[in-house]
Amino acid sequence: MTTGNDKEQELLCQEILADARRECDKILQDASREAGALLARTGAVDESYRKTKLEAAVNEADGRRESVFATADVEARRMESEQMENLLQSIYGRIRQRLQAREGFDYREMMFNLAAEAICNMTAGKYTMRMSAADHEILGDGWQDEIRRRAGRNTFEIVIKDDSGITGGGLIVEDYEGGEVWDNRLPARLQRMWPELRIQIAGQTGLLDLDIETGDKT
Repeated sequence: MTTGNDKEQELLCQEILADARRECDKILQDASREAGALLARTGAVDESYRKTKLEAAVNEADGRRESVFATADVEARRMESEQMENLLQSIYGRIRQRLQAREGFDYREMMFNLAAEAICNMTAGKYTMRMSAADHEILGDGWQDEIRRRAGRNTFEIVIKDDSGITGGGLIVEDYEGGEVWDNRLPARLQRMWPELRIQIAGQTGLLDLDIETGDKT
């Protein structure tokens, strides 16, 4: 048998449970709203962070790309310059070989011109002209008069001295007392002329746009 007190207690429990459900629903709603707001804020932060990182990555990629391009350009220019220098040195080597082989020119005529050129740049009255014994024979008879004629001077003497140390052709002229020396050995003369020759070669072959050095090469 249910008493009045029991009914009152049951109604009270039901009200308490209803209040609890309402409070729970309110708490859940508030929590949901807060969670939504938090997620929205987090999303905004994430999006901002993502954009920042993306921009940083793009900037870094651009920087790396520019660096790669710059490095590649420098390397390409270095390789091009190196190849052109190798080409010029190959030309230098071929010229030197032709001089040593005495190809494409009258070697005897050249020896007279080398001697006359040296004497024209000196002021002594007597000279020692050093050359190989084989080149001495090439000059033949009348060589002293021929050198005087080409030098345009008749008031000097020349003494030829065979020198086994001169192996690349050409000659060395010095005044008899050894004060002035003019080195017209072919390798030495080519070395002196090479800076100007390489500029001429570069100009004739269209290589002047390259950064070609003009220092002497041995």
